[in-house]
Amino acid sequence: MMDFNLLYISLLISSSFIAIFPILFILKFYRKKGIIPAILMVGIAIWCTGYAMELLYNDLQQKILWAKIQYFGIVVIPTTWLLLIMRYVGKERWVNKKTILLLSIEPLITLYLLWSRQNLIWEKINVIDYGVYSLLSFEYGAWAIVHAVYSYLLILFAISILFQVLLYAPYIYRKQVILLLIAVFAPIFGNMLYVIDLTQLDLTPFAFLISGLSLTYNFLHYKLLTIKPIALDYLVNQLIDGIVVIDNFNRIIMANPSAENLFGEKLVGKGIEELSISSKLRRILASRIKLKEEMQIKGKYFEIFSLPLTDENGEFMGSIIIFHDITERKKAEEELNKALEKEIDFRLKTAHYFFNPIAIAKGFLILAIEERGNGKLKKVLKALERVEKVIKNIVEKGEITE
Repeated sequence: MMDFNLLYISLLISSSFIAIFPILFILKFYRKKGIIPAILMVGIAIWCTGYAMELLYNDLQQKILWAKIQYFGIVVIPTTWLLLIMRYVGKERWVNKKTILLLSIEPLITLYLLWSRQNLIWEKINVIDYGVYSLLSFEYGAWAIVHAVYSYLLILFAISILFQVLLYAPYIYRKQVILLLIAVFAPIFGNMLYVIDLTQLDLTPFAFLISGLSLTYNFLHYKLLTIKPIALDYLVNQLIDGIVVIDNFNRIIMANPSAENLFGEKLVGKGIEELSISSKLRRILASRIKLKEEMQIKGKYFEIFSLPLTDENGEFMGSIIIFHDITERKKAEEELNKALEKEIDFRLKTAHYFFNPIAIAKGFLILAIEERGNGKLKKVLKALERVEKVIKNIVEKGEITE
C-alpha cells in the first residue's frame, strides 16, 4: 500500500510541476494576456498539491485543511478556463473587469461558505481507511451542488466554443483546439468517475497531468494566444491574391493556395528562416511595420503589402502579407513605354528631316533678302517660318497648331 501511496503522491507532484513549469514563459511572452492562463495553471497546481498533501497526512484535521486548500484551485479553474477560451477565439471584449467580477461571485461565495459554514459544502465527512493511508469521503451539501452545476456549465460553454472553432478554423488551429479539448476532457472524465462513486480516489487531480502536458505543449510549441483562430479559411482560400499570416514569432500560421503556389511549397507551420526565398522577401515577411513593395518572383511581378496586426491594447500579434499579381499591368506599362519611345523617336526623326532643310532654306532666303530686298522672298520666308512652327508643335506637343 505504501508503494501505491508514494506513486499517487509522485503523480500529483508531477502534475503540479508541469502546471507551474510554463508560467514564466507565459507571463514573459504574453504579458497581460498571460495572466489568465497563468492563474489557471496555478489553480491546477494548488488542486494537485493539496490532494497530494491530503493523501500524505493521516490526521483528520490535516486532511480536512488540505481539502479546503484545494478549493482555491477548484473554484478558479472553471472561470479561468472559460476566460482563456474566450480570449483564444478573439472575444476580447468579453474578457473585461465586469465579466471577471461576475464570474468570480460564485467562486468567492463557495470559498466563504467552505471556511465559515462548511456544512453547506460538506454535510458529512467520512474517512476510508486503507491501512497505510486513508481517504476522505464527502456527503455534499446544497451549495456544493450549486457549485458543481455552475462549474460544469462554464466548462461546457467553453467546450462548445472550441467545437465551433474545430469545425471552421484553419488547419493549424485544429491541432491547438484538439490539445485544448484533451486538456479539459481528461479531468472531466476523472471527476465524473469520482462523482458517480466508481472510484474512492479522486482521479481529477491525476488527470491534470495530461492537462498540464497538453497546455504546456500548446503554449510552447503552438504559441497559443498569438493570433486568434478567425473562421475565414474558406474566404481566404478563394482569393486570387496570395495571403500569408505570420505570428509574432515569425512563424506562418495561415497561407492560402495562391500563396503556396507562388512559393512552391507548404507554408503553414514553417518559420520564415526555413523558406528558400530572397533576402528582400524575407525582410518583407519579417517586417513589423506597414509597407508596400514591388518585386519580381518566378518571372512574375507582385505588389506586396505588409500589414501589422495588433490587439486592442496596440500590442503586435503578427502580420498579414498580401501578394497582388501586377504582371499584366507591368506588361501594359512596358508596351506603353515602348509606344512612347517610338513616338519620341518619330518626333526626333521628324525634327531632323524637316528642320534641317527648312533651316538651310531659311538661311539662303535671308541672304537673298539682304542682297536684293525682294518683298516676295520675304513672304516665302514667312511661309517657311509658319511651317517650321507647325512642325515644332507636332514634335514638342503632339499638336498641329501654329
